Amino acid sequence: MDLELENIDMQALIESGDKQSLRDFCEDHHPATVAEALQDLDLNEIWNVLHLISVEKRAGIFPHFDLDLQVDLAGGERRGEMAKLLEEMESDERADLVMELDEKVREEILPLVAKAEREDIRRLASYEEGTAGSVMTTDYAVLRPTQSVGEALKFIRTQAPGKETIYYIYVINERHQLQGLVSLRKLILSKPEQLVSEIMTDDIFAVDVNDDQEEVARKIEKFDLLAIPVVSGENVLVGIVTHDDALDILRQEQQEDVERLMAIAGSHSTREYMSTSVLNHFRNRVVWVLPLALFGLFSGMIIQENESLIQFLPLLAIFIPMLADTGGNTGSQSATLVVRALAMQEINAKDLFRVLFKEFRIAILLAVALSFVAFGRVMFFGSRDASKTVLADHLESDDFYLRAGEDTWLPLNFSIAHLEDRQRETVVGGEEIFLKRVAEDGTASYQGISEFRIPETESRLTLTFIGITVSLALALQVVSSTLLGAFLPLAASWFKVDPALVASPALTTCVDISGVFIFFTTCGLMFGPYLS
Repeated sequence: MDLELENIDMQALIESGDKQSLRDFCEDHHPATVAEALQDLDLNEIWNVLHLISVEKRAGIFPHFDLDLQVDLAGGERRGEMAKLLEEMESDERADLVMELDEKVREEILPLVAKAEREDIRRLASYEEGTAGSVMTTDYAVLRPTQSVGEALKFIRTQAPGKETIYYIYVINERHQLQGLVSLRKLILSKPEQLVSEIMTDDIFAVDVNDDQEEVARKIEKFDLLAIPVVSGENVLVGIVTHDDALDILRQEQQEDVERLMAIAGSHSTREYMSTSVLNHFRNRVVWVLPLALFGLFSGMIIQENESLIQFLPLLAIFIPMLADTGGNTGSQSATLVVRALAMQEINAKDLFRVLFKEFRIAILLAVALSFVAFGRVMFFGSRDASKTVLADHLESDDFYLRAGEDTWLPLNFSIAHLEDRQRETVVGGEEIFLKRVAEDGTASYQGISEFRIPETESRLTLTFIGITVSLALALQVVSSTLLGAFLPLAASWFKVDPALVASPALTTCVDISGVFIFFTTCGLMFGPYLS
């Protein structure tokens, strides 16, 4: 909100009855500024202020209100006033508004609208949502190729007040077929006696009425157009899509992509966050979140199946979150970049193997870097992760091992020993190291340092070996999640499904499951000899 608007107290002006100041404000400011100042008033107050200005000015202000407020204003008791306002609004904006109205309100207002505008509303509303026809406007200027430049300029002067744009003027024949285009600049600079057919450009960009609205907006953006003509069968001109409409389309599509990327269902309208009810927010989110949560139970099943491995080496549990997070991050990175590239039409589904090969090389580099981090985490902080191991400060813990199997010894500083016929094992510190043993009757006995020994080198399960295992599992997870993040959007594009649907939460759930599976499979293979 600008500084001048902050100094305007619309409520105070209304309560004081200062109609002249209200009228001056509405006349002197941009319609968007006026709409912003009025939108917090109640419906009757808004209508009372709008009555102070001409219907043409009202038509300029009204589309700048939030869509919900437009619907509320149109649904009030002032049907006749709303009908006149619709007649003055731009064709695409009034069609969008009418389509949002309740059916009962719509049927009460449309008969009050002039026949030409009413038929225009119904024609635009008949096009499928998301197509060029649903976003085009019919307020465009046209010329005949046989007109002279002088005649054309006079004709444009009569057309200009009711047209959305006159910078591009379209040339049509008797059958309303698009023949070419002439810019207002070229028309002004040409000689009055020249024919329009002599100065027009016949090599123009046009879109079909059934083309996707995002493709239309991309063409306007790509070729720096102020507007693009929309044609139906046999090249008949039926409307235009202007650059401001293209900006709205791109904003809507970006919002839709972001919401789908975050697994939010619904219509993906451009309504503001606060204008959407709590129940609608819930419905849009639960559709994806609940199935993904149920699907995520597979991760727990994999962990449960490997419970014996965690009991053998509790330190492994510490690295599960790191693997899940790293896999989710790298997978989301690749998915986001691929979804963006698909949206910008930089790549398509046919580039699958090129993209995967590129992402594979990136994943290898990431895997190497992150593996060093994981290895360092095990080596330098592993001694702090013993959940039930307390060592005397004066002893070098790496020199002592506990028996974990017939020929397997674990260092005291990173594992709980699982000794035969013992319900519970804890190492306690003091002047010496003792092993506490608790019998079934609750009595405790202690074994001295003789219970510990330094085993042969080949039977040790060292921190270095564990670090290598964790690093290998992390590297495999990074490569797999990166490739999965790139593959899923491209596969979705191949099957004509929105790529954003398989990204973010959906991808994260898949990566979590695959990551846990890779981690425990790797650890099972590497630690298998020590478990037997």
